[in-house]
Amino acid sequence: MLKVKSIKQELSFDEISNLVNEHNMVLSNYIHLKDMYDNKNDIKNRVQQDASKPNNKISHAYASYITDSAVGYFMGKPVSYSFNDETLAEQFDDIFKYNDETAENTQLATDASIYGSAAELLYVDSNLMPRFKAVSPLEVIAIYDCSIEENLIGAVRHWKVQVEEDEADYIEYYTATQIMKYTSDKEGKILGGVETTEHYFGDIPLVVFENNHDCVGDFAKVVDLIDALDKVVSDSANDFEMFTNAIMVIKGVDIDEDLFEKLKTMRLMNLVGDGEQKDVSAEYLYKDIPDQALENYKNRLVDNIHMFSGVPNMNDENFANNLSGVAIQFKLSNLEFKCATKGSYFRKGLLRRFELICNLQGLMGKV
Repeated sequence: MLKVKSIKQELSFDEISNLVNEHNMVLSNYIHLKDMYDNKNDIKNRVQQDASKPNNKISHAYASYITDSAVGYFMGKPVSYSFNDETLAEQFDDIFKYNDETAENTQLATDASIYGSAAELLYVDSNLMPRFKAVSPLEVIAIYDCSIEENLIGAVRHWKVQVEEDEADYIEYYTATQIMKYTSDKEGKILGGVETTEHYFGDIPLVVFENNHDCVGDFAKVVDLIDALDKVVSDSANDFEMFTNAIMVIKGVDIDEDLFEKLKTMRLMNLVGDGEQKDVSAEYLYKDIPDQALENYKNRLVDNIHMFSGVPNMNDENFANNLSGVAIQFKLSNLEFKCATKGSYFRKGLLRRFELICNLQGLMGKV
């Protein structure tokens, strides 16, 4: 999600188009994070110059492991609320059940863990019920003012659509009172017209959930370590595969090209030297594999991934031992600190959700 500041309360169509273009230019960074969460790591795109050599592409799903572990530890127990007014409690209980609030919170926490921030859009459905729905951070631009409070003064949601044979951006621009919807081509020209509708939330109907102060995802700092682990494990698999298909070195015999290709395919050779050639030999050429050094390197990478992500290795043999409660708590301390930070920022988003719903309910005379 792109976060920008503006000295203007409302933006022109040209300014919105510039923001959309700016956001489109950095989308590859967010898409890469989502690909890693889906275990589509960079190693999957590796190409060997020699097509005859093995090219294993072993990717490790550490990104999803880190996100799922952190979100599970953070959101494993649903958020609980307390109200002083019983009628208000019943209203919000109905609204939360109607919106499947527990699953919504989990999705928001997952998005924040992957991208560093998450976004939720509020609207009113055909039954005049308030709805809130997580929207992809790949589609959202949050606009803040330049004050010390950094108030949200606008929001843009956009995605690609096909217009005849060209791609265009479908844009929704949210202000404190209305929503403008239109389609814009690559040059920022509006196609068709602008549809303007009112909303009744009394503020920008967008809630931003930040993962931390810097809006950094949970595995963003260990991307290089994961890529390094993918590479060394894939290379090790290549080495073992080449060991199985070892190269035969022939000395003292001239082999024509046709026979060479045949032997290369069959991996079998029968040599007979003549009277003049006494030094005929055939042997396999192996590559020495430093097993211990590779294992130490892999273990160091795995340890660093867990250390810098703050998510412990649950397969660590130390967890299998009879550890005391204090020892286990110490091993989980980094994850506890991470979730405490998540909680403080997630609470801000929940309070804004309450505020927007109360604005709507108050206008409808239900609060």
